[in-house]
Amino acid sequence: TAGDAVNPLFQLPNTAPSVATVAHPTFRTDIRPGDTRINKIAARTTRLSRQGLSSNDDVVLYPTQTSPIPAIKREELLLIAAEANANTGKLPLAVVQINKVGNAYGLPDYTGPITAADLTEEILYQRRYSLFFEGQRWVDLRRLNKLDKLNVPGTSLPEKLATGQQTIVLKQLPIPFQEIAWDTANPQ
Repeated sequence: TAGDAVNPLFQLPNTAPSVATVAHPTFRTDIRPGDTRINKIAARTTRLSRQGLSSNDDVVLYPTQTSPIPAIKREELLLIAAEANANTGKLPLAVVQINKVGNAYGLPDYTGPITAADLTEEILYQRRYSLFFEGQRWVDLRRLNKLDKLNVPGTSLPEKLATGQQTIVLKQLPIPFQEIAWDTANPQ
């Protein structure tokens, strides 16, 4: 309606604005056949490169500039519950919850090993694709001590920029200067 804010995450596909969001190339290569969440990205007509990183895929999660942005989705709640159940020994219930999410996107029921570790890996897969573009992947991998999943397969290093410079995967984010200044000025 009039006066409503536009969706700041919307972008036109195949454009090259000063700030463009593209999907990491592994989003396409790691997704399972039949997983309809592939529709969250779209192939670009020309590769977009920024600061030594590049991609052939735009993020097309929001079709219009008035598309709503959900604060939390049912599938996120299901995956949180599945992880809690996997970690407390309720493995069959975790599988049911995982399947509810996967089936909604065209995937068959989970048929892998039924252990907490294996179900956690499946939950990470489901969270990666269900919560794409919501800032959860790094948080999930960090809290589970699995940041090495961001490394180039078969190596102990993250990817390199086109310039040859080695990237790094942060284990923690720095404290913003404003917070440090506040704490200094307002000791508890």
